[in-house]
Amino acid sequence: MQNLVQEYKQSLKWVEEAKDTASDEDKVYLGSMASDLRYALEWMQTGRRLVIEEELREEQHIKSNSHLIH
Repeated sequence: MQNLVQEYKQSLKWVEEAKDTASDEDKVYLGSMASDLRYALEWMQTGRRLVIEEELREEQHIKSNSHLIH
């Protein structure tokens, strides 16, 4: 598992470096990739999910569907 963690950390480093010279469109995809890598690293290192990101996603989902509630 430690090898996998190191590979993910290296991948995250490459993704972050690639954002420096990427187009605006590519930065969106690279940002998403970085987020996914951080999530996986957190899970591998602690055995738990990133609660903050999950709560933010849920809040955004509720806001985007608030028109259905009223």
